[in-house]
Amino acid sequence: MTTDLAPQSYRQLVAYCGELAETFGRAKVPHAEVIRALVAQLEADPALRLAIADAVQARMSK
Repeated sequence: MTTDLAPQSYRQLVAYCGELAETFGRAKVPHAEVIRALVAQLEADPALRLAIADAVQARMSK
């Protein structure tokens, strides 16, 4: 799977992965691991599912 991110969103993802790597004492944290964790949270957290559904609907309505 691939996706395009706005440049600012990509920079935020890269920065977050860098922060995690620093916290975990690792050289890097792959972007895919963050995405996998986000998808797992969607499955586990009904409130997050609703919040994301609202955000997706708002983005698609533009």
